[in-house]
Amino acid sequence: RIGGVALTDRVIVAGGGGGGSYNYTTTDYDRGGNGGGLVGNNEGNISNSFSGGKVDATSGSSAGGLVGQNLGEIQDSLSKSSVIAKWTIGGLAGINSGIINTSVASVGTVTGGSEVGGLVGYNYGEIRNSLAYGDVLPTETEYTDLTKIGTLIGFQEPGKGITSFSRAFGHIGEFNWQIGNN
Repeated sequence: RIGGVALTDRVIVAGGGGGGSYNYTTTDYDRGGNGGGLVGNNEGNISNSFSGGKVDATSGSSAGGLVGQNLGEIQDSLSKSSVIAKWTIGGLAGINSGIINTSVASVGTVTGGSEVGGLVGYNYGEIRNSLAYGDVLPTETEYTDLTKIGTLIGFQEPGKGITSFSRAFGHIGEFNWQIGNN
């Protein structure tokens, strides 16, 4: 469980206030693996948490404004991070195979080539009562696949991902696709 910790300029400060975690820095994640504004991989419970700034994971596997890969649960959390990577990018989580509930990605932009979503890039978990605000900008790379870009979810695994009561407000160029491909 993550809570009660503040991250400012990569310095950990106890007692983040309100029982949540906060990160306001720019995270340049160029080591490979999963990059996130708060954590790279979540296998536990993140609640009442916030991330802001910029996540740059152009050489990583997946990137998210809050977490790179969610295997656990994210609840009542907010990402205001702008995210840039080559593939599997989301305003809140790059990959979700866990649960996201009552959370928001309110980003300036999410930029990448494939599996790019305003909330989640690649979903085969559960998303409930969550929102994405902001624009998704496809970039031309060797990974570009415009069928896997959406304002809410870039790619939802057929028959595996569950999305309920969630919505996106943003654009992909001139388009407004909720889910790129499912």
